[in-house]
Amino acid sequence: MNHSPLPPDEAEPVKVLELLLPAYETLWRVVLLTFLSTLSIAGVLRMMCGASNFNESQFIAHFLSSHTVRHTGICEWLTIQQEGLRLYQINKACLPRRQPDQSRCSSIISADIEAVHLDPNIWGPDARQFRPERFTNLMRLQNAAYLPFGTKPHRCPAYAGFGERLIALLVTALCSRFHPSRASARFNDASLDGDQSASLPTGRADMQDWRWVRK
Repeated sequence: MNHSPLPPDEAEPVKVLELLLPAYETLWRVVLLTFLSTLSIAGVLRMMCGASNFNESQFIAHFLSSHTVRHTGICEWLTIQQEGLRLYQINKACLPRRQPDQSRCSSIISADIEAVHLDPNIWGPDARQFRPERFTNLMRLQNAAYLPFGTKPHRCPAYAGFGERLIALLVTALCSRFHPSRASARFNDASLDGDQSASLPTGRADMQDWRWVRK
């Protein structure tokens, strides 16, 4: 029995892949900002760009076949994407699960995921800095406060590692194709161009003047 959502004659690889990759509007921001954030950290950059013979097909097969984040090398890659998802949220608010029928509350208040992800009381004084190593040893409160894919019953189906792995694939491909030794990012903003550790803005309008300049 054929369980494919596509007719047999249309189940081409490119069409099937479209069913796996998250939609453009939910993915482009976190991929771009995570890529740019890696440029300011030498150790992260060496890991992402170190292989001059990077092969997308081989990397994808290796990365997606590693069923646990504890697989050699995979954990380090995922901490980069986890930190990117913490700083540059896909969903900035989360609606409550339900409102009781007998509730005295007349208003529905959404949970502010962005505020939780950037709270210095949870993540420390460097909460707005890109520091992937924080995910190697999360405290219980930090683990509970990490909600990039929302929560039940409307949690994104990509939450169980799949979304993070796809982001890792795209960020790695960008690092390979746009190596900083050949070009660099220009934000056309004095504070961002002068401080590589500065937190990047996430608004679409804020990115209109950003450029990738060849050296």
